[in-house]
Amino acid sequence: MRGVYGSFVRSNNQNFDYIMLIDTEGLLSTEKGNEEYGRRLVLFCLAVSHLVIINISGQISEELKKMLELCANSLSHLGVDIVPKPVVHFVLNQQSNPNSNNHLEPMQKILTDIKKDKLSQKIDIRPETFHTLPSAFQKERFSFDHNDNEKPNISHTDPEFLEETQKLCNLVILSAKSYLGRVDEQFSDSSGWLRFVKTIFDTLLKFPDLTYFTDMNEKRQDANIRQYLENKFTDLFSPKYRQELIDQTSRQSERSITDLFFVEFDKHLRNIEQDLENVLQLKKVAERI
Repeated sequence: MRGVYGSFVRSNNQNFDYIMLIDTEGLLSTEKGNEEYGRRLVLFCLAVSHLVIINISGQISEELKKMLELCANSLSHLGVDIVPKPVVHFVLNQQSNPNSNNHLEPMQKILTDIKKDKLSQKIDIRPETFHTLPSAFQKERFSFDHNDNEKPNISHTDPEFLEETQKLCNLVILSAKSYLGRVDEQFSDSSGWLRFVKTIFDTLLKFPDLTYFTDMNEKRQDANIRQYLENKFTDLFSPKYRQELIDQTSRQSERSITDLFFVEFDKHLRNIEQDLENVLQLKKVAERI
């Protein structure tokens, strides 16, 4: 898959021999302008990973939250084996004040919406999986005179960033160990994992509608409209109506039956199209549905 990069590294942890690290291109990038492809990347990573880290520069955006919710919902519609309930970690980096209490509101909103849509059965997100990091670099004026603004700046790695990053690495490893202790072993070799991943990749290509919608609201609207049409056709072509058509055409020629059906179905189609248009406007359904 374009935009996905992998590194297969040996582990020095006794709980697992190797670690497959998957990295993706930046999501919601204004330069790429392809949100649907971003959703496909997220869904792919959720389906094949035991642990997912979402690295965010700044704040958690509403667009990212919607993308995660939609992809978590789509996991149950893949129709193939996936990694069960991956742990999702959020890392908010480059924070001028890395106190996690400053991000309680967006964090709580994600947790509430995930629980409301019953997505907590699909992905594991908890307050403990939200992390913050300070800025990686500090800038200093390359001059003994601090009032000299014409001298160049030098950047050096902030010791606090190094310390917090090391703590985060330890937390991630502990999270991975805890996860693997709760599930049955899925992969005993790299080739088995690659076959597993190829099946999921082929499924995403075969069913692009899994990542078509922009959020859960659009997906629910689409499901409601489909159910409306199904009910409409079921009511229209009732057993009584079908029997009437059979009785009406039982002694007619094939050509006459074809003409009659064409007229009848064309009339029904126009009525349903008009009814559907009214429903779409009444419920203010998204244009892409």
